[in-house]
Amino acid sequence: MAGIQPFAFAEGKAKGLRAFDVRNGRLRFTVLADRGMDIGQVECDGIPMAWISPVGYASGEYFEPAGTGWLRNFSGGLLTTCGLTQAGEPCRDGEEELGLHGRISNLPARQTAYEEEWIGEEYRLSVRGCVEQASVFHEQLELKRSITTVFGSNVIKIEDEVINQGCTAAPLMLLYHINLGFPLVDEGSRIVGSITNVRAWEGTPDADLEHYSLIPGPSIAVDEEVIHAEVEPDENGKCHLMLVNPQEDIAFVYSYDSRQFPRFSLWKGIKQGIYAVGFEPANCGLNGRAAERREGGLEELLPHEKRTFQSEFMFLTTREEIETVLREKFGSREI
Repeated sequence: MAGIQPFAFAEGKAKGLRAFDVRNGRLRFTVLADRGMDIGQVECDGIPMAWISPVGYASGEYFEPAGTGWLRNFSGGLLTTCGLTQAGEPCRDGEEELGLHGRISNLPARQTAYEEEWIGEEYRLSVRGCVEQASVFHEQLELKRSITTVFGSNVIKIEDEVINQGCTAAPLMLLYHINLGFPLVDEGSRIVGSITNVRAWEGTPDADLEHYSLIPGPSIAVDEEVIHAEVEPDENGKCHLMLVNPQEDIAFVYSYDSRQFPRFSLWKGIKQGIYAVGFEPANCGLNGRAAERREGGLEELLPHEKRTFQSEFMFLTTREEIETVLREKFGSREI
């Protein structure tokens, strides 16, 4: 009824890619050990929720680090991690040429492990691993990730710990590229949350801000829209966002700590043949490390310093569930 099975892909660009198949009786999802411990497809009650890109699953050996080459190995999935010292647009920062969204999602994990155990009345399933991003004369960073769920639950929890194992300060740029697809993403789907100060990213200045919360049908003319927004936290400092398809009574809820991820962007990849929606919490902007440094917003980790990032992903498949969560997290709003 529930369990974790390690496996490796057998053909194509994903050949040899180590992964874990996690089943908790309600959720089934793939943890990609050789792709930064990211999460691929997620099914809840048999319904696929995440978006898989046209690239499909692929090994990190096909990563093209220069410019926008990252897109040629962008698998999508529920979570693609961007960072750890660069996120956003390609740029040159000092002597370093930095490509789109950094390296971490294309690096393999070590010390991978999984556990299935009873803790009181809960049957807990967890996967963990450590991903190193290091260079001889630059950063020596380590990402320790733990992914947990409970038997019968509709929730996945992630805890990340980023540690500077080096002897000098290192930039820290971390962005979660959370990717949602059909049937959750469909014409008439909408975004719910305490969102303010909506503005277009410079790369898509013509984004439809008036209807930012509504998902249009696939477009032939528009590739994507990227929109910056501020998400108001609750009394505990937690931000909550929902993408709901009211016609199908399915929804996704993302909760995170606004102190860990102070910035948020919405990606609407509405081009026909792509058609995805992305939530992008981050500790940085989207214009690359050089811009972040110029604007005075670049975070750094001191030697042996660490930062912790916690997130919760919830999947809903009935109207009753959606209405309950709307009351509890969003203040009694109708679907």
